[in-house]
Amino acid sequence: MITADLLDSAKQGDPQSLSQLLNQSLQRFGIAAQAFVDHTHGLTIQLEATGGAEILQPERILPWLQQGIERLGSNGAIPTIRVLARCREQSEVLWVEHLEFGNASSQEPEPDSVGHLPLPYQRDRFLVCGLGRLGQHCVVALKAFQVNVVAIDLTYPSVWQIEAVPSLLDEDPILGDCRSESVLLQAQIHRCRAALLVTQDESINLEAAITIHKINPHVRLVVRSSKQNLNRLLERRLTNFVAYDPTELPATAFSLAALGEDTIGAFNVDDLPLQVVRRTVQPGEVLDQFSSYRFHRRAMRLLHYQKQGRSSSNSGEPFFSWNPNTLIHAGDVITYIERVESRPNFAVSQTSVWEQLRQRLSSFTILRRLQDFNLGNTTNHLLTWIQENQLRRNIALAATLALVMGINTSAILRSEVGVSWPRAIQTSLVLLMGGFGDVFGGLNEELPVAPWVMGLSFLTSLISAIFVLGVFGLVADAMLSARFEFLQNRPPIPDQDHVVVFGLGRVGRKVAAFLLQRQQPVVAITQNPEQEALLPKLPVVVGNFLEGLTQVSLVKAKSVVMVTEDQLLNLELGLTAHDLVHQALLNQEWIRELPLGIVIRTYDQTFSANLANLLPEAKAFSAYALSAEAFAGAAFGENILGLFRLQDHTILVTEYHIEANDTLNGRLLSHVAYGYGVVPIFYQSAKHAHTQLREVSDFLMPSDTERLGIGDRLIVLATINGLRRIERGELALAQTWQLTVLKPKNSSVLFEASRILHNVSGCGLRTARDFLDHLPGKMQLQLYNFQAYDLWQRLGDMKQLPIRLERIKSAAMDSFPSLGSGEERQESDSIMTNRFPERIC
Repeated sequence: MITADLLDSAKQGDPQSLSQLLNQSLQRFGIAAQAFVDHTHGLTIQLEATGGAEILQPERILPWLQQGIERLGSNGAIPTIRVLARCREQSEVLWVEHLEFGNASSQEPEPDSVGHLPLPYQRDRFLVCGLGRLGQHCVVALKAFQVNVVAIDLTYPSVWQIEAVPSLLDEDPILGDCRSESVLLQAQIHRCRAALLVTQDESINLEAAITIHKINPHVRLVVRSSKQNLNRLLERRLTNFVAYDPTELPATAFSLAALGEDTIGAFNVDDLPLQVVRRTVQPGEVLDQFSSYRFHRRAMRLLHYQKQGRSSSNSGEPFFSWNPNTLIHAGDVITYIERVESRPNFAVSQTSVWEQLRQRLSSFTILRRLQDFNLGNTTNHLLTWIQENQLRRNIALAATLALVMGINTSAILRSEVGVSWPRAIQTSLVLLMGGFGDVFGGLNEELPVAPWVMGLSFLTSLISAIFVLGVFGLVADAMLSARFEFLQNRPPIPDQDHVVVFGLGRVGRKVAAFLLQRQQPVVAITQNPEQEALLPKLPVVVGNFLEGLTQVSLVKAKSVVMVTEDQLLNLELGLTAHDLVHQALLNQEWIRELPLGIVIRTYDQTFSANLANLLPEAKAFSAYALSAEAFAGAAFGENILGLFRLQDHTILVTEYHIEANDTLNGRLLSHVAYGYGVVPIFYQSAKHAHTQLREVSDFLMPSDTERLGIGDRLIVLATINGLRRIERGELALAQTWQLTVLKPKNSSVLFEASRILHNVSGCGLRTARDFLDHLPGKMQLQLYNFQAYDLWQRLGDMKQLPIRLERIKSAAMDSFPSLGSGEERQESDSIMTNRFPERIC
């Protein structure tokens, strides 16, 4: 609805008002408009086509837009407008043009005497120190945010790993030492918002960080460093400092790809483990005919849905690509995030008898342990202490057996020989110490002893001697093992279903440690004998990589992971492993149910993409490309907690602390999720930030109705494009919905209905109550699809309140001419008649 206030605000160049007016005319043609103020170019209008790019032809759009703005009569309030066009499926800009109105000039203002641009035009400036592989990928990742990027390096790179980097830099690289104040001043560090220190020398990175902090304490420092303890100390001192190890960040992605199982992501939120699971729905499961809306709950979130038979699209965003009322069927592929402890049982509903028996026995064991705990903490601690060590368990078993045999022997001597109880106990102790001759050589000959009693006594001494010698042997072995631990033998090489890791550098060690932690059989091959001692519990083959392939049961392995420092060697090993397994299958040496998983570490994203044609079954990851997106995200002040791969997208686990000027401040989580295209997985309001009364799990998978405020903490899953949209405040277009409500049978439901309408839609509480106090009535709301479905579900559950919610076509803006032919308008109108099923109670 166009109001006088809306038109007045648009005339003054208000971005939000211009966006609303433009969208009312353009949304039915599949075009979303977003107006915002760019610090460099002033007022900018971004046009995003939800379908094909052919509708964004500048010769059609620009005259229409110029005519519409002139009809507004801005009277000089809008001198120039920069117009840029893009497709939703693509990150790059299709074209950029400038429109001038009145006597405005398109030239930017001149710098002042100090060399700074006036504040309204000052552009965010980012400095990258080091143009190696990681530095070049960081430049590419930063330019996705459309910011100014400059670089420092000791020498000009002789060969660019990424050919587009020189054209992406806004200035020629500055040659010099990034630790030098003069070099940093030449790069205008006082104007930089953040500095990414990513040279190969970690010492240089940390020294440069301290120097930069001295010159400009407000600059954001993102440092490449593996010195974890020093990094924590510097974070406390420098405050606006964060450090990452580019080899550690992608290690989890390599490990999960090697497992080849359902889990594709694993990370912690405040020591609470979460995992991302990708699986195919099987017939007969609970998930068959399961509504995707039911995934939106405290324990989990649906991240991606792929219908059976459809190939996944790599160009589009991975989140919210399905309708909220979608039913999941057998054969569909779903990806969701969940707590590790609360994984739901999606198994076939018919549980076997043996499985039920196993569950009952397990429950019985737990109950018995709980009952034993009630006997006293001392007993419980003693049993736990014994169970911690094999030697302790053996000694406890020997002591228990000695007690039983001693009691039994004492009772037999008392009843059959006729000695007193004290004499019988004393004789039993002598027998337990191996004193058979002492006992029967010293007994009174007048006391008859049956032969079977004598035989039992001899057996008692013999068993006792064996156990005493065994316990002494174990004690001696433990002492020698503690003294000569380096002589311990490693575990044997697994026979089958194991993972073979090539290379035990920092990435290889991280991968091997992760797999061992998940109790996955693993063996490593290394050419460096010194690396063998780094993981004592890992089977290691030392020698040539190609020769080691014949020593690790490659044909029976689950997967191989090539993470050496040489990407060509990784490729050679991957191809060799593939050929060996393929030849073994042809010779029927081993029948495999699944193909051999091949994971290859590369340094070039283009090289990784090209490997898909050469070796389709291999998973090639560029470690620096994965890490660079995390470095770029951290440069904007966010904390990157982890990353994983989903549908050929790098998903960053990003933590936000909401500030006053933040684009997230004051927004509903539904607007954050569906407007920015991210998935909130953790929300903690400022009032709960320091309380100890609530568990961490209470803040997981928050409701869409939460509203963000200053000091709140939010963790989201986002692509690099999602982070860019948050940084620039570019919300996707919400659609217009009409809510029709009839008079209820019982007016007592109106209070709860007004609360739901306010919380879900974001409209004012007074507005919601006024609307519901004058029923029947109709109300227009700007809602995203998932937001509208949630509102329909909540209000529809109130059986006594008749409602209808439908998507409607927005009225064209009167001041703008019609765009497109009548035939095109009719087709777009028919598309907008889609609605949720009517629910009238």
